[in-house]
Amino acid sequence: MRNLVLCVTKLCKIIKNYPYAHLCTKRSGGYDMFFKLDDKFYEMVSKITDIKRSQIFDKLWQKYGEKFKTEVVTMEVIFNKIWSKILDKLQSINEQFLNGKMQLKKVDKYLVMCKTDYDALEEEFMLISRFFSGTAHLGEVKKTLGVRIEKVKSYKQLFDAQQAALAILELKEIMGLEGDFSEVENIKEIIGGRFESQAINSVSDKLLKAGDLLTDINPTRRSCLKAFTKCFDLVTWLRESIKGKELSKN
Repeated sequence: MRNLVLCVTKLCKIIKNYPYAHLCTKRSGGYDMFFKLDDKFYEMVSKITDIKRSQIFDKLWQKYGEKFKTEVVTMEVIFNKIWSKILDKLQSINEQFLNGKMQLKKVDKYLVMCKTDYDALEEEFMLISRFFSGTAHLGEVKKTLGVRIEKVKSYKQLFDAQQAALAILELKEIMGLEGDFSEVENIKEIIGGRFESQAINSVSDKLLKAGDLLTDINPTRRSCLKAFTKCFDLVTWLRESIKGKELSKN
């Protein structure tokens, strides 16, 4: 333990909307903290300064801080109940994105947070990666992030194939068609919003090729497929009715 006089304006600005802002004393030029701090609190303040630009961090700080909004808390509580939990969650989020195991619906949430700006999304995770790993492997991290961002872009483009996939699968069901429709099923599942079992890594080259094939089914062709599907019972009835008969010539 040591006596420290720390100017932590940025930290106080983050927490000033909560009751534990009493830890800060407002003075000319900003907020100052004057009390006896353990080294771990000093390190926390320093790290908050490093990660404060992260939008994900900001959302997590609001989420965990909200629980103590009506309470008077100490630095120990901030460290154990807010800061430590945020670190664990932030690291988990970053690892899931980098290893491609993050669910696509969560990726959507962070993409919306970045206003559908893929460069901003990449910058966000680069900031978090640098925060946890330093600069030792930034080249490798940047390469990995580039791959993940391209996967996310491709996943979003698959939405264009939604109606085609639905039309094909409906026709398959009605006509009892056989064959490998697994990739079309995957496209339908991803696009249809059922993301529970879908992660970034599920956007495979094979799936993208299937999506490319479906883009050839333009709105006119999709309309034809749907019209045929709706009339399939009539077509079947007509075929059965004239089976074994010859059409008379006029």
